[in-house]
Amino acid sequence: MTARKVVSELHLYTGLAIGLLLILSGLTGSALVFREEIEALVYSELMNTVPRDERVSLQEVLETVQHAHPEDKPFFIRMPRTPEQTYLIKMNNAHDLFVYVDPYNGKILGEHRQEDTFTGWIALLHTELLSGERGEIILGVSALLLIGMSITGLIIMVAAKRKVFPGV
Repeated sequence: MTARKVVSELHLYTGLAIGLLLILSGLTGSALVFREEIEALVYSELMNTVPRDERVSLQEVLETVQHAHPEDKPFFIRMPRTPEQTYLIKMNNAHDLFVYVDPYNGKILGEHRQEDTFTGWIALLHTELLSGERGEIILGVSALLLIGMSITGLIIMVAAKRKVFPGV
């Protein structure tokens, strides 16, 4: 097998594999752009509340959540950006337990694990191929392969211009 054939085959099959991952990543990423809007429609009872006069303190909200989930630790708090929006407290890490709290009375409206919702499943597919650390490694290796594919593509292009590999 000639060097041209080896480089071309390597470039082709790497490109096909990376292309599939890029398509998957692009489609799931596009869906995630509208995640908050989708969740507001699907889980309106968790994401929306009726505005009232006074809000409870953030400390009270955190105490309520910590009392309900003593084994978990708050990781992220999304503050309400509109009078109708609720608090979202992500527990333990970005992909674990989501707790929704009414900012006016401090009561927990509901909770779910990310993998139990459609948009959560899409997010996990996008970030870790639903495989945790193994999926993150696969995506990292894929990025390195994409760099390798770019390099082999440049080699093929330069070689063709210089007629190093006739017929390329």
